[in-house]
Amino acid sequence: MMTNTQHGQSAQILQFPLGGRAGFLARHEPLAPAEQVPVVDVHGWYHEDAIRDDAEQAKKH
Repeated sequence: MMTNTQHGQSAQILQFPLGGRAGFLARHEPLAPAEQVPVVDVHGWYHEDAIRDDAEQAKKH
């Protein structure tokens, strides 16, 4: 026989802003800026140049 038990809290209930969207937009305090995260661009020109250089070196040998 299988039992279905739940461990811990499954969800956190959050309070919606009073007044819905209009209440949210009517707030007078400034919104906090979004957190900036580092971005890694793996499709840079230097990467393509390195691949091209390796291909040219392979043709010479």
